[in-house]
Amino acid sequence: MVAADMADLLKTGLGFGALPTSAETLGMATAIIAEFALGVVSHAPGTVTGNAPPSGGPLIDGAASGGLIVGMTPASLAANMQTFMGKPFTSPELSGMASGMVTHFLLGLVGFDLITGVCSNTTEAPGVLVGEGSGGKISGYDGTVMATLIATSMGKGAPTSELIDMCTELVNYIMSEAEVTYVTGQVTGNCSSGGGPIAAGAGVGGVII
Repeated sequence: MVAADMADLLKTGLGFGALPTSAETLGMATAIIAEFALGVVSHAPGTVTGNAPPSGGPLIDGAASGGLIVGMTPASLAANMQTFMGKPFTSPELSGMASGMVTHFLLGLVGFDLITGVCSNTTEAPGVLVGEGSGGKISGYDGTVMATLIATSMGKGAPTSELIDMCTELVNYIMSEAEVTYVTGQVTGNCSSGGGPIAAGAGVGGVII
């Protein structure tokens, strides 16, 4: 994700599309991207799928769905927002915004259209998958839901249309541009002798960029 691109969309969502992007808006985007860098993705056993060849080799039709995100916290986002937005202190409003954002960020689900790797099974013996994945995408975000969480956390009641539009631009950007990666060995699974569908396919330690 690119802070300048995200900031331009945040500005547009707030109704200031004709004006230059402010340092404060750029700081918010920078803080959000920094928070996602703290996120850790995992796929529970069974959510990584694919087929092992009969005598081992490259995984066939590897994919993953339903991955979870942990590691982000309202406190760390609020601290980053204070720093990058140039605020003198973390106000209750800033903390409330961070809380609403992170609460929603952690509801995202991560999927991979392609998981690759090598299966060590043979025609006579089972083996394991040593795999990796790139280009994973986050889904499940909704701008109205996020805006409502933010407004509630800030004690503002119902969200304004501008907040809803800003959050919609934000989550659409994240779902489009954020990418999740598993390096080799972070995706595993069990491969039967003679091949076929892998069992207990899982992923741990994925990063978001």
